[in-house]
Amino acid sequence: MVDEDFVKIEINAFLFNAGIVGFHYLLENMVAIKGQDYKIEENALFISKEFLEKSDLAQAYIDAHIQKFSEDATFTRICKEIESMESLTEKYAAEESKELKKILDDKYKYLLNNTGLARNSYFSACTILEEQGYKIDLSALCKNIKEVKDYQEKYIHLCKLKEVLIEEKVKETFLMKDIIYARINSIWSNRAFLNTSNSKKNMHDVYEKDFIAPLKGYLKDCKPIKNKKAKSCIECGVLLPKTIDISFLNDSVDDMSRKKSPFWDCKPDAYICPLCAFVYSLAPLGFQTLGRNLIFVNSNTSVEVLISTNKGIESKYKIKNSNKENEKYQLILNNMVQGIIAEKIVEQSNIQVIVRDKATERYKFTVIAKDILEVLNRCQKNLEKLKEISIEISPKVWISVYQEVLKNVFDRSNQYGLLNIILKNSLKENTLTIYLKNVVDIQIEMSGGTKMEKANADNAFYRGRDLRRLICGEKTKAQDADNKLRGFVYQLLNALQGNDREQFWNLVFRMYSSISVPVPKVFLETFSSEDELQYLGYAFVLGLKNEKYNSEDKVEEA
Repeated sequence: MVDEDFVKIEINAFLFNAGIVGFHYLLENMVAIKGQDYKIEENALFISKEFLEKSDLAQAYIDAHIQKFSEDATFTRICKEIESMESLTEKYAAEESKELKKILDDKYKYLLNNTGLARNSYFSACTILEEQGYKIDLSALCKNIKEVKDYQEKYIHLCKLKEVLIEEKVKETFLMKDIIYARINSIWSNRAFLNTSNSKKNMHDVYEKDFIAPLKGYLKDCKPIKNKKAKSCIECGVLLPKTIDISFLNDSVDDMSRKKSPFWDCKPDAYICPLCAFVYSLAPLGFQTLGRNLIFVNSNTSVEVLISTNKGIESKYKIKNSNKENEKYQLILNNMVQGIIAEKIVEQSNIQVIVRDKATERYKFTVIAKDILEVLNRCQKNLEKLKEISIEISPKVWISVYQEVLKNVFDRSNQYGLLNIILKNSLKENTLTIYLKNVVDIQIEMSGGTKMEKANADNAFYRGRDLRRLICGEKTKAQDADNKLRGFVYQLLNALQGNDREQFWNLVFRMYSSISVPVPKVFLETFSSEDELQYLGYAFVLGLKNEKYNSEDKVEEA
């Protein structure tokens, strides 16, 4: 929506909201003045028409993307790789070892082939730069460096090439080529520099033509249209004689060419105005990078919350880029949710987390309900204590307790299966399990547990610890005590696994009777439900296994 002085952009679906966050990033990168050049009110972002009309938005678009995404661009890695080769070259000149030669050969192979500088996108970048007065025959330069045999001379030639490539306009063009194909085309394609016919054209100019010129034309002449043939923008509802096909957005709408068939009554209906098209083109800036993937948190209670959620997570909880193809979605989600909790945004309703997966070129959606966020918020201290703990449940098969617990929370699955697996594994490996009390506490929170239920679980835990000392004595080594109790604990775990209340009770009763000690009241007054049997039973078992091991005892932490 456009009025006399400001354009108004309102919160909408997730991708448009990512565009709003991206627009704000663009404004900040342009050093726009809040309150003068733009303002934020509840569910809308307002931008000064005068500011937009006077600004070089195409260059600002390029600058903002380089600022946000250059750190993990291939060109940046190539430049760092060249810098790292100086010491290796000097060392090889002194030693001439086969090992160093192989390392240098591998690095040159990476740098001078299509994995590095000799890639088609960089060749097209050189074509673009030629029109601006830069003559760089990159293919020939890479070939010449390959042919040099002396490694010191080879490195000198490589450094000279680097000096050419890091000139401001050259660096900008190469970086933008990386960002276009690694980031922007995950969200949209087939327009501007992502139209294949424009791959060797000036990126600023083609973006200006397809997005900025229509936008500025719209801002100058945005009077209401009454023509019956006018088309309506599906985002803001404005009527225009000429709109933009929305199918440039990946996986968002049907191909408009198909909607021209009789099935659609020959009337395609998914069109947007130039302003909304510009907002959508900024969507990549609203996402955060996670390896090869992009992620966005659609917490849309207001524009301020939308911006602060994603901005805060980017600055404090960003997962380091690993360049691994098998980045785990669960790990991404876990880290992102921890960021949301730490930013104290749990007061709002459901949060939508969207990952754009580069490998599949699809969006993955996870809705985190408010009650899940509240559970995670209440369990922060418990979760923190689990973060570094991993266990080997079978040869070379390790699980992260932290990730498994969070997965159960997200899936609304109880933690009892996980507790059973880890405890049975500990009987074989003689490993510490005291940390699992945190898992029991989290499970009670997941079940909506009261203070009384937490107190009963603590009571069951202490009674288990007392029984251990009565059976084994105060001076018995931890491992010896576990060996003595192994059969009893294993039977208890089997009873819990099968939800067999009678079997569990009989085992407890017989054990206490054998040492002439009364059964604790916690077992006489509770066990009124299956869930109560589970959390009290596991708390009791953890008490039975609770002892600080000596230094020689085995502890597995990652």
